[in-house]
Amino acid sequence: YSVAEETCVPSETKEWGKGGLVDESTSVILRAWRDALIIDAYFNLGTSGSTDTDVDLLLNGSIIGSVTISAFDTEGFVQLSTEINPGDLLTVEVTVAGTDAADISAQVRMV
Repeated sequence: YSVAEETCVPSETKEWGKGGLVDESTSVILRAWRDALIIDAYFNLGTSGSTDTDVDLLLNGSIIGSVTISAFDTEGFVQLSTEINPGDLLTVEVTVAGTDAADISAQVRMV
């Protein structure tokens, strides 16, 4: 995974993605610059795995949401109600990479 710190306008959807086979690692997707509320996160695989893929969404190192994308499926969703503040760091951590799963992406919505 490449680490790309970016600033996001909290009223927008923040998108992140990584091409190729999914591996177990962590990627920075947002450094908040003002107060906002994270309302949900959607995860997608371009190619499903033959085993489950587990993904955590973390705020400042603490898990705020977890998704299991089941084997042979490509989507996962988690509803949230988590406040973020200026300087907070949002990361995606793949804790279990599904066999042959590829092209992972995430969309995090904030208001």
